[in-house]
Amino acid sequence: EVAGIVIALVDKVVENFWEVKILTKECRKARDIALSVKEVTMSILQTIKKGGPSLPPGLATPLNHFKNGLNELDEVIHLCASAKTKVFIYSKTYLTKLRAAI
Repeated sequence: EVAGIVIALVDKVVENFWEVKILTKECRKARDIALSVKEVTMSILQTIKKGGPSLPPGLATPLNHFKNGLNELDEVIHLCASAKTKVFIYSKTYLTKLRAAI
């Protein structure tokens, strides 16, 4: 289920954020956006539970966009946490990636 994947990705982004040592301001903004996505996704899940077991038409596309954006966010935040020198040298590239994911 896409909603479950989205929630797991948000949790992964938040977990990786705590290891970030470079581009912290931008990564914090990305983390905050990811947490907002989680709130929206949880709201969607609650709506689904009230209305039935299946995803209402039209919600699959936004959830897939959330999933794709969160995958990109997680990739950049992971690099900001683990490859600090590389991110420092190519900071403009990683800032662009963060902004595109957001």
